[in-house]
Amino acid sequence: MMLILFESSFDEFENSLQPIAETREKQLRLWKELILDYCAKSHIYQINPITFPYFKNESINRQLSSEGIAAVTQYLVNSSKQLPLLSD
Repeated sequence: MMLILFESSFDEFENSLQPIAETREKQLRLWKELILDYCAKSHIYQINPITFPYFKNESINRQLSSEGIAAVTQYLVNSSKQLPLLSD
């Protein structure tokens, strides 16, 4: 469900990190769910944060900032025992 939602509209996810801690935590949790769901359904066991397709939407010329990508990646590493291995 979340995978389809994201593919249809990037606006459902913010392209910048939220400044309020509680909101940012929810945002990072959603990113984590999206990434793990995508990897599970696609049988992907490694991702490269620089080229991961959901961090950039060329159809509307928007992308998650490098700070945002780093935060999402770090959140995955810190919060998940079953995460896709991050490649260089």
